Amino acid sequence: MGTRIPIASYLSWHYGAAYRDMGAIWKDFAWFLYHFFSLPLLVKTFFSPLFRLSERVASFDMEGILETVVVNTVMRLAGMITRALLGAVGVLALVLLCAAGILFFIAWTLLPILTVGLFGSGIFFLFL
Repeated sequence: MGTRIPIASYLSWHYGAAYRDMGAIWKDFAWFLYHFFSLPLLVKTFFSPLFRLSERVASFDMEGILETVVVNTVMRLAGMITRALLGAVGVLALVLLCAAGILFFIAWTLLPILTVGLFGSGIFFLFL
């Protein structure tokens, strides 16, 4: 009776409270990544560089006008590309977090079985 109660309480914790705690920790990681990459703000302001970044025409000759158009276009494209890359990295980080979370939950579920199996095979090979 002395060994059954600790094993039962361990399994109760392993398959009960530990899952709740891991779920809460995973949710905290997801919240952090979601806000670290500012995904809602990136989506809302994706086209804002098109309307906000601009340079005034320095002179009213053809060279000055074309220079202003080129600089404005380059700045707007750089802003959009930067936001798109940052958003893609953020989404990739969330996807990798989900995949790692699923793998960790599977490994955590199989860990007691693996531990008992490895211990048993160690005893078996010790006397072989």
